[in-house]
Amino acid sequence: RGDKHQLLVELSAVKRETMIQQMENEQLEQKARTVAALNENFDLKLTSQESQLASLEEDEKSARANLAQLHNDITALETSCKNLSLQSTSLSDLRQHLETTRV
Repeated sequence: RGDKHQLLVELSAVKRETMIQQMENEQLEQKARTVAALNENFDLKLTSQESQLASLEEDEKSARANLAQLHNDITALETSCKNLSLQSTSLSDLRQHLETTRV
């Protein structure tokens, strides 16, 4: 009878240890699922940020092209202004010449 009682005590201890181990396994599995979900979330954020970065790089490229075109337009306008100034001066000189030669 003593052996039977001892076996029952040992069986109870093994069952208790098994239950504890199952609970710990479930907790670890839950933590693993949480980590997997966090990783998936981070992956989605990273993909989104990479897409935003690519878009910003395209915007920067476009802005640089626009800036270069604007610089070219400014240079053309400056040249036109200089030419108009020279024409104005030339016309003024011609007017003065014509006014002095009329008399």
